[in-house]
Amino acid sequence: MIKFATNLLINESAKSSNPGLCVAFFDKIKDVLKVINFGKKAKSEFILKDEAINLAKEQNIYLKPLKNEGFGVIGGT
Repeated sequence: MIKFATNLLINESAKSSNPGLCVAFFDKIKDVLKVINFGKKAKSEFILKDEAINLAKEQNIYLKPLKNEGFGVIGGT
């Protein structure tokens, strides 16, 4: 599934886009509320890519920047 989604995003996204792939399994996330609150924060505040990557690692979420700067990981999280 991850390989398919990765290839799809890389091949079908615009050349200048910054896609990222996020895959999470509810039962593997350590603190669901923390992830939800991150998403709410991202809707109204500037979030760094490293914040998204660190949260994903901390919460057992697969997150990978795929192309260019990979800023899509912020929204993916």
